[in-house]
Amino acid sequence: LGLSRQIVENESSNPLSAIGKARAIAGLVLEHIEELPPELDRDSPSPPSDYEYYRSALDLEALIGSKYMPRGMWEDIGEIMGMERKYMVFHLNLLKLPEELQHLADQHELSEFVLREIMTLPEAQWAKMISLVGMDDLSATDIKRISKSPGRKKTKINTPASKAASRLRAFWKISKEIKTAKDIEQVATDFSAGLDKKEILAGADTFEKLAAKLKLRADN
Repeated sequence: LGLSRQIVENESSNPLSAIGKARAIAGLVLEHIEELPPELDRDSPSPPSDYEYYRSALDLEALIGSKYMPRGMWEDIGEIMGMERKYMVFHLNLLKLPEELQHLADQHELSEFVLREIMTLPEAQWAKMISLVGMDDLSATDIKRISKSPGRKKTKINTPASKAASRLRAFWKISKEIKTAKDIEQVATDFSAGLDKKEILAGADTFEKLAAKLKLRADN
């Protein structure tokens, strides 16, 4: 299968996100079905959106007339994905998220475990919680705690220190793509733009103090 080779190649060079894995599993499920309904024909003049196409894998009964996958399908897909059946099911369930929330979760690189915990909350809270987790880099345990005590968490998030920490986590994720000294030079140049000498030196001093504190925590 073409998709199988693509998944293996992608996973070896740049592992898929949780949403990416969910779509890959759904794509493999759909590839195993001999004849898809016309509305899922991606080569038609009016092809389905990616969201519609992959989400259709959640309704096997509409596709093959049965709620259960054909014998051996889970095993075949599991071998390609390197995953047990229950984890493939967990990932497929992420496709129940609305399209815009899938994009948001993908953007924040949220794990399946975290998204699974978010989806135990009322649907009206999903968007807010995905954004919150993306900004603060929270764990599934954090989500449980927040859902039970939103007032305490709100106070923490609104402090300058918490806001700065969330922005730095976002910067850290992006900084993983910074590979060369030239890239670092560009970051320094863009950061300094519009600031006077005193502000630049104050920023550098703050970053140096923060770096020292981070190194202390790494040693503990």
